[in-house]
Amino acid sequence: MGTHNTSGFTIIETMLVLAITGVMVAGIFIGVGTSINIQRYRDSVETFKTVIQNQYAELSSVRNDRANDWSCDGQAATAQDGAIVRGQSDCILVGRLLAVNGGQYRIYSVLGREIASPSGVSDDLVALRDDYNLNISNVDIETGELEWGAEIAWPSSGSGAQTPTTPREIAILFIRSPESGRLYTFSGNQSPETITPSLLDSLIVAGNSIPGQSERTICISSDGAVINADRSIFISAFAAVPNAIETRTNDLIAGLGSTTRC
Repeated sequence: MGTHNTSGFTIIETMLVLAITGVMVAGIFIGVGTSINIQRYRDSVETFKTVIQNQYAELSSVRNDRANDWSCDGQAATAQDGAIVRGQSDCILVGRLLAVNGGQYRIYSVLGREIASPSGVSDDLVALRDDYNLNISNVDIETGELEWGAEIAWPSSGSGAQTPTTPREIAILFIRSPESGRLYTFSGNQSPETITPSLLDSLIVAGNSIPGQSERTICISSDGAVINADRSIFISAFAAVPNAIETRTNDLIAGLGSTTRC
């Protein structure tokens, strides 16, 4: 009888091939999923940076969105009394307030009404505190949230670090002086649901302080979607233009000689 040789794979060899292929496919999917999460996180950081930068544009190019029943009282609080011609009011738009709590934010228009006997001082910040009643408009409030589950956080080490890093809240006040037209940025560590005139006044502090005009590093937590690669929004001290708002990585922060880490 002749000898018959057969070729092919054994069951064990086939199972090994399938197992290796499965591991490779799973690795590809995990890699793709991680890349998508990283890109989504970076998009959320850039989008939030744009939200902050846009507040300067809102003050530089003021739009008249007032309805014909928009008015204000002596404390610059808005009201609807039907007695004001469209676009006319004793209040003026002097600023924007960005109040952030975790992953949610609210944007208010800040109104000012000059008092009956202004001091006439030339200092912008003194005039804002002493010569104007400041308040928010209760008919012009924008709400939003950071994308893809991100939220603001404290630095984990270095300047401004806190443990735990979340939750965090911050209020950022953008003011355009009615006297000089200059833009100013102030921030504080409180973002209450109810914004009061006293809170606005407390933020207007001249100098490199908190509340005041100090630089701020706002870490953006990815909620675990990105490991050891969290980014931050950096607001420079005495910020007055959109370019004063930057996105920073830990590597960039280290390169600038800072110990702060997100």
